[in-house]
Amino acid sequence: MLVSRDLTRVTGSCVSLATKSKRKLYRWDGKNVEEYSRSRINTAFSTDWVHLGVELAFDKLFSNFSSTPNSDTQPQSTGISVPSDDTPTSEDIQFDEDAILWMPLRQPMLMQDGGGTGNRSSELLKQNLLISKWALADTESSSSRDGTWGGKTIIIGGFNGDLPPELKSVTHIIRWEYPSRTELRDLIFGQTGEYVEGVFQSKTFRGNNCGSIMDKLGKQQMFSSGALAQLASDEYHNDNENFIQKMVVAAQGLDIEDCKVAVLSSFRDALEENKPLLNGTVIKRVMNRKIELLSSDGLLTIENTGTHETIGGYTRIVGEIENLKVRFNSSQGEKYGIKPPKGVILTGVPGCGKSLTAKTIADVLDCPLIGFDLGKITTSMYGESEERMHKALNTVTGMAPCVLWIDEFEKMFSSASSEGGSHEVSQRMNAIFLKWMEERTNNVFVVATSNDLSGIKAEYQRTGRWDGTYFFDLPSRFERKSIIEAILGGYKKSNFQISISDEEIDVIVNQTEGWAGSDINGLLKESKNATYDRWLTAGGDDSNPPVLLFSAILEIYNSEKIKPLFIKDIERLNKIRREGEGSYTPASDYPEGDEKVELPEQNQENHHELTAALLQMFGAQRRLE
Repeated sequence: MLVSRDLTRVTGSCVSLATKSKRKLYRWDGKNVEEYSRSRINTAFSTDWVHLGVELAFDKLFSNFSSTPNSDTQPQSTGISVPSDDTPTSEDIQFDEDAILWMPLRQPMLMQDGGGTGNRSSELLKQNLLISKWALADTESSSSRDGTWGGKTIIIGGFNGDLPPELKSVTHIIRWEYPSRTELRDLIFGQTGEYVEGVFQSKTFRGNNCGSIMDKLGKQQMFSSGALAQLASDEYHNDNENFIQKMVVAAQGLDIEDCKVAVLSSFRDALEENKPLLNGTVIKRVMNRKIELLSSDGLLTIENTGTHETIGGYTRIVGEIENLKVRFNSSQGEKYGIKPPKGVILTGVPGCGKSLTAKTIADVLDCPLIGFDLGKITTSMYGESEERMHKALNTVTGMAPCVLWIDEFEKMFSSASSEGGSHEVSQRMNAIFLKWMEERTNNVFVVATSNDLSGIKAEYQRTGRWDGTYFFDLPSRFERKSIIEAILGGYKKSNFQISISDEEIDVIVNQTEGWAGSDINGLLKESKNATYDRWLTAGGDDSNPPVLLFSAILEIYNSEKIKPLFIKDIERLNKIRREGEGSYTPASDYPEGDEKVELPEQNQENHHELTAALLQMFGAQRRLE
C-alpha cells in the first residue's frame, strides 16, 4: 500500500516500478480499467493509459485478476462491461501472470461500508479474506521473469495507512515522502542542482515554458537571466539565495499540488498588492497555508502564541533558548555535521509556568506551536493508533520549522513506566515516537511539559535525545515580583485601571512566599473580577472606569478563596521539589540578592493571613468600603 496525498508522484512511482520490473501495469479507479501502454518512459509523470473497459464490482475484477492463464479451474468471467463498440470486448482483456493491479483510492473501501459508519458487512469481510488467502497462497505454480516478484501484485492507494486486520499481515505499507528540497526548488523556481553537505550546488535556472511556478507568473526568464534583484524587497535585494532557502523550508511538508496552490496564490497576492515578489510576507503566507492544510485532520492543534501573558521569572531557560535560536535557524549546520536543536523537557511544581514557557519558546524561535494530544491519537481499532501516531509525527515533520508541545508528558507515556507492564499498543506507539525523536533532522523543536518524571523510563530522558531538562521550582522573591508586574501590565494593556504602589507590590510579594505562579495569577484575577463586579453594581459608568486597588487584593487574600499548593498538598509538593532540585537544571538563575524558596515542612493553615498591623500600614483609605 502506498500512502500519499500526492497522486501525481505515486503514479510516476507505479509506472517506474512496472517498467523496471518489465511487468504489465493496470489501473482501476472503482469504475474504469486501464492499462499503461508506453514501452519506453520519458517522464515519471506520463499519463499514457489505454481504456480497457468498465467494472463496478471488485469481486468480479479480482476473480479475473487472481486467476492464471494456465488455471485448470473453470475460467472466471471478467465481469467487465463494454460501454461501446470502440472498446475491447471482455475476451480481449487479459491479466498476465506477472501483472500489477494498482487501485489508487481503494483503501477507504477496505475499511467500511458506505455511509462512514465504520462497520463492515459480511460481504466486505469475505472480500478482504479472499485477498488475504490469495496473498498467502503457495506461489510455486506461478512464474516470474526475474525470480523475485513471485507473481501478481496488488498496489493499494490511500491517504492514510489504515488497514483491516486480515490484510495488515499480508501488506507492506510505504508512506510516500513529501517532495525533497531539490524537487521544491525546481517546482517553484525552475532551478536544477543538488545539495552537497547541506549546501545547494546550482546547475542552472530553466528557461521559459519549464512549468515552474515562476514560469506560470511569467517571471522565469528573470531567474534564468539573473535579474532577481528587480523582484526582491530590500531584505533580499542582494541575497536572493536566502529567500529561496526560506521559501523551500516554508513549502516543505506540502505535496506537489498543495505546494503549487499555496506558493502561487502567495506570489499573486504580492503582485496584486504591488509588493516585491521576493518578500517575507510571501514566505509567511505559504507557512500559514501549510499549517492550515496539515492540521485539518484534527490530530494536532495549532496553539495560540504571541497573545499570552508575559512569562515572569525563569530567565535561565528563556536565555538558553535564545542562544539556541541561531543554530535552530541556521541552514549551514548540515555542512559541518551539526544537527538542529532537538528540544527540552520542562518539569517541576504544578502551576509554575511550564505551559506558558512552551508558548514563549515558540515566540522566541518565531515559529508555530503545535499541540500534541495522545487522546486524539489513540483509538480502539486494531492498528489504527499506531498509524495515527505515524501520521501525526509525519505531519509535524512537514510543518517544520515548528515547536511540538507535548503537555502532561508523564501521562502520555505512563505506560512506559520503569516498573514495566506496558500495554502492547502503547509499547509500539512509544517505539514509534522514540525512533522519530532519534532520526528526525528537520527543525522540529520538541517541548515536553511534565509535573513528575519519576514514572518515565530513562530512555525517554537520556542525554542526546533532549537539549536539556529544566526544573521549575516555586518562584523566588524576584520572580514573584516579576510575575505580579507582568500580570498587572497585562491588565493595563486591556484598559483596566491599576492603582497599586511599588510598596504594595512588595507586600504582595512577601505574603505570597511559597505560592506557585498560577496561585498568584488566581489571586490577582479574582481581585480584578471582584473590582469589576462592584463597579457594575454601582452603575458601570465608563466615565469613571473600574480601578484595581491593593485593598481588593487584601480582601481576596484574607477570604482564603485562593489556597496555594503548599496548603492543599504539602507532601506532594515536597516530593516533587526533593526529586527535581538535585536531578535537573534549574529554570531560574537566582541573581545576587535572590534565593529559592525554602522547603515548607508542614501545613500552615493561617500562613497567608495578614495581620491587622499590615492593614494599618497602608491606612484605612485603602480599604474597600
